[in-house]
Amino acid sequence: MMGLFSDERAVSEAIGYVIIFGMVITCIGIVLVSGDQVIKDTEARTSFQGVEQSFNVLASDLTKTALESSPVKTTRIKFDMGSLRLEPDDNMLVVKFPSGGAVPIYSGNYGSVRFESSRNDRAISLENGAIVEEYSISSIMSKPPRMYYSPDSKTLMITVIDLKGERAAVGNSALCSIQMKYSGSELIDISGPENTVEICVMTNATDAWKSYFTNDFTPVMTIQPSSDGWVNATLGNVKRVMIVRYDIDMKID
Repeated sequence: MMGLFSDERAVSEAIGYVIIFGMVITCIGIVLVSGDQVIKDTEARTSFQGVEQSFNVLASDLTKTALESSPVKTTRIKFDMGSLRLEPDDNMLVVKFPSGGAVPIYSGNYGSVRFESSRNDRAISLENGAIVEEYSISSIMSKPPRMYYSPDSKTLMITVIDLKGERAAVGNSALCSIQMKYSGSELIDISGPENTVEICVMTNATDAWKSYFTNDFTPVMTIQPSSDGWVNATLGNVKRVMIVRYDIDMKID
């Protein structure tokens, strides 16, 4: 009988060891899997932050190229797990003064430089000098466009930075050079009786532009109903609208 009890005890201990060993292996597996995901998420955030910094430099260089009529300026952007695109026909600005007019005083595409991450649902774009970041369900603007209103003269001033060039895209991981060259400018200056001006922007980042017009611009504008992909904003007490368009030749290598 003692031998039988010893055998049963040994079997029970063996089963216990197997169960404990299985639990340990399972825990290790869970830690490894979750830890690997944490590492990947951290790498994705760090990589995107690097792109954000590069876009801030790009925006600064683009503004200098336009305002200082620089012959050639080059900005480098390093990224991985995503795509960088030059879309010269993307986005559009339409300005009507007075608002509701049949013929706008300005209408044209101004293009964008856009990075889309393949690691998460995030994208960042440089459009008309503004930097917008897109998430799966919303968007924000981290750098506004050059747009001002003078209450003394009741003048609205709008800068348009129009990107020219061939549509281009670079994918996966790369170190890209973005070349910018000033190629001309145009001034549109319209005056009239005090009235309302309407600004219509076609963009992927509608939430970001709506927030800019209603929260960040002074004085705040009123958002009007619009079709998908458009943001229509109006501003009253305007006697003069000045629009300066800078043409920038751009190339991605």
